[in-house]
Amino acid sequence: MYCSPQLHPPATALPTGLRDWLGARLSGPARGPRHEHRQLCVFALGWVGDFVLALPGIRLVLGKHAPAGCTLVIAPAVAALAQTEFPGVECLLLPVECSSLARDILPLWWRERARLSSVRHDRLVCFSHQRPLHYELALSWIDAGQDFRLLPASYPTMTAGELCTELRAHRELAEQVLGRPVSREEILPRFTGLAPGDDGRLVVYPFSRDVARNLAPAHVIRVLRLWREGSRAPIVLGGSPAEAPQLRHCAELARSAGLEISGIETPHGIDRLLQHVAQAGAVLSADSAAGHIATALDKPCVVITTPGFFGYCQPWTRSGRQQVFLADAPAGAVAAALPAL
Repeated sequence: MYCSPQLHPPATALPTGLRDWLGARLSGPARGPRHEHRQLCVFALGWVGDFVLALPGIRLVLGKHAPAGCTLVIAPAVAALAQTEFPGVECLLLPVECSSLARDILPLWWRERARLSSVRHDRLVCFSHQRPLHYELALSWIDAGQDFRLLPASYPTMTAGELCTELRAHRELAEQVLGRPVSREEILPRFTGLAPGDDGRLVVYPFSRDVARNLAPAHVIRVLRLWREGSRAPIVLGGSPAEAPQLRHCAELARSAGLEISGIETPHGIDRLLQHVAQAGAVLSADSAAGHIATALDKPCVVITTPGFFGYCQPWTRSGRQQVFLADAPAGAVAAALPAL
């Protein structure tokens, strides 16, 4: 179930009706005794950027609960961050992607259903608002007295001038659980275990895990050439190790255009990614995890998103040090929003 109309379930080889029928056969907690009782299970499965956006909501609902009485269901990629931000809370790790029913979802049901069902929780709170089949199945395997999650009818609509819909959804869900209003300041992502630095470099993350959010290298180079007129600070291209070939190509295009790139850096793992972004003097990013991390740290940051995703995970800012543009924004306007360093 995808709550946002801006996202759509991926295509599947099986007919939708058959897939739904098979999914229903796999749903529901396992039979047998519950070996433990806890107060709260928080389901926040998603990519790094998704988890950064969910951090304040998770922190709010964990609230005054003892860490030993809580469970957090997350992706392996964010486990180290979760353990830093929520020490003492048990983290159960599930894959973010399971595209095939036979190859991925059936083995997941075999491996994880009994484990997720072995604890009885008083409350289940789901901060994953865009839920493919295996998310819904995993949620059904958790035995809980109360279930808090948003549905398409209760998911916020896009409104000009407001926070992105994901943050507004996190706030609405937290309000339901807490039974009180949640302020804008309370729901803005921040880190408790990570401090920003300033190494004087402009770090550029032009690509996203979702290729539809990638920035066009030619546009990025135009922005950087204009920015270079007012700053001699080093420019570093950053990304995941898998993006190294694209980054090298981008660097070659930049040098052909007379723009020197100081280096390409591809931090591996969440800890190195966090430190890489945290130490930058400023960040220019696609609509990706790097932009969310930089904004959560209140660093000087410019994020460029696409019309199809505008309103979903962007825009949001912590202060005037961040600005969000659409991909068709004039290069001069984007360059002017970056600090001279």
